[in-house]
Amino acid sequence: MVFLPLSALFSLRVVNFNGTENFSFSDDIIRFRPAIPPSGQIRCPTPPPGVREDITTLAYSLEVIASLEKPLINNSSISLWAGAGSIWNSSNSERAWGNEIALEVRSYTSAFLYGNSSTGLNAGAYLGVGYFNSTDSGDYWVLAPGIKITGCINIPDTPMIIEPYLSVSLPYTEEGRDKAGWEFRDEPLLTFGLRMVFRKLY
Repeated sequence: MVFLPLSALFSLRVVNFNGTENFSFSDDIIRFRPAIPPSGQIRCPTPPPGVREDITTLAYSLEVIASLEKPLINNSSISLWAGAGSIWNSSNSERAWGNEIALEVRSYTSAFLYGNSSTGLNAGAYLGVGYFNSTDSGDYWVLAPGIKITGCINIPDTPMIIEPYLSVSLPYTEEGRDKAGWEFRDEPLLTFGLRMVFRKLY
């Protein structure tokens, strides 16, 4: 078994912040020294232009929307919906609220689409455009492609449906007053949502 002097454990530095090598071969032992930048602060790599730095991977949403839905074949449909809602991040206190319009294609697992069941479940894909105001970022536009699993609960004798959902999206955002240019996420956004839907079949 090979024993290293205790001082070797406190002097490890492989590469300095200025890019120079910091291997020190002395007495056949690699000596390690702490790599501390001149300012005394660790410098993180700067993300490429157009990539959001304040990424969160989980969000929650509450929405009220109106939907025009057209049945297709095999319990599938296409819908155009629009409404207002609020979304907030799980990683910080940021809140946003605004309006969104989207086109969504759905495939149902039951006869809910035709009103023959009070509950249902569907899987779908959507493309939405929204305009939001955030407590941290101000006004911004969003282009959001994604996929979604949605539960449906019909409120008897009304055109209203309660829809809890889970979606995975990759939003593109364009800052309003404060910044310019579109920014994209390099990680998908997982959203747990609940919305009240005023639906009309046509």
